[in-house]
Amino acid sequence: MDYPTGIRPSKCGRKLEIRYQVAGVRRSQIVDKKPNKTNIRYAASLRNQLIEGQFEQTKGGGSPNFGTIAQEYLNTAKLTLSSRNSYRDLLNKYWESLYPYPIDLIEYNLIWQMDNNTEWPSPKTRNNAVTALRQVFKLGKKRGLCPTNPAAELDYEKHQKAEIKPYTTLEKEQILSSLEGQALAYFTLAFETGARTGELLALTWDDISGNKMTVNKSTVRRVAKDSTKTAKGRTVLLTKRAQEAIKQLPTIFSGGHLFVVEQFAGGLNTQTVGQPHKCARWLNKQFKVAAKQHGINYRRAYNCRHTYASLGLTAGAKPGFLADQLGHSLEMFFNRYAKYMATEDDLAELEKLENFTSSRGAK
Repeated sequence: MDYPTGIRPSKCGRKLEIRYQVAGVRRSQIVDKKPNKTNIRYAASLRNQLIEGQFEQTKGGGSPNFGTIAQEYLNTAKLTLSSRNSYRDLLNKYWESLYPYPIDLIEYNLIWQMDNNTEWPSPKTRNNAVTALRQVFKLGKKRGLCPTNPAAELDYEKHQKAEIKPYTTLEKEQILSSLEGQALAYFTLAFETGARTGELLALTWDDISGNKMTVNKSTVRRVAKDSTKTAKGRTVLLTKRAQEAIKQLPTIFSGGHLFVVEQFAGGLNTQTVGQPHKCARWLNKQFKVAAKQHGINYRRAYNCRHTYASLGLTAGAKPGFLADQLGHSLEMFFNRYAKYMATEDDLAELEKLENFTSSRGAK
């Protein structure tokens, strides 16, 4: 198949790569389309837009380029580590073509074209990418480097939040029955406390006191943090089952972190044996294997948190208590888990309606 200038298959062979130069800077961009005649024509058209249509005024403009301001934003913004890394990834993947150009010469029509020419994987991803773009221009405007924030004119798309899929009581018990050692203790805690992945990985023996567990730090993207996702510490009450699981951990005698890399982790974990886990990859693999053994429809292990909330509500636990345990505001807790509340009360209310309807019909 013949490819026009600057268009070639990507390394994986399943996408297209655009190569071009603007203002003497070599750039490349991956187009998530299969290499066929129609898509090659599309990529060639996009390449022309990138070269010719984007910046007719690349001469002049005394402001720093967009890439410089983007880096300054990432360096100075008050963001969590995960948010900072997410914004960096989004800027690099979707707005990298803007980097060489003076920020004051970038207009709405340009970013509108880029937005419309991008095959977004989901409305949520697009909205997050637009947010990152807006923040860079916002910094540029505050510093007097660009007259407006052109990205502010890009509308957000509505998207439906993914439905949570907690495990049932039976599924929970089946999975735990097939786990052992650290994996058993880790997921028992996940199911019995609803703690986040990073919070569990960061736990030390100083955080455990009888039936209480202090949650005030986390491990995010392999980096230890002295705070939780919400920047608020909390005390979590442990069930007897959780307490017993903790007591079985061999690290109880050595102190330090509860969950550490073990010899049999093999190639799945390149960290030093005896050091705390920086990610839950190995543990999650054990979880997935256990679910498969029982023919359970696998959902990522984070759903242990949702399972704790949903089973707690079904059992009649107070929402305020569960929200505190999870580190949620009450408003967020209701938004996430309202449908699991008071199942028996709902049936009682339905019975009232049926009795009322029956009595009216008898007259």
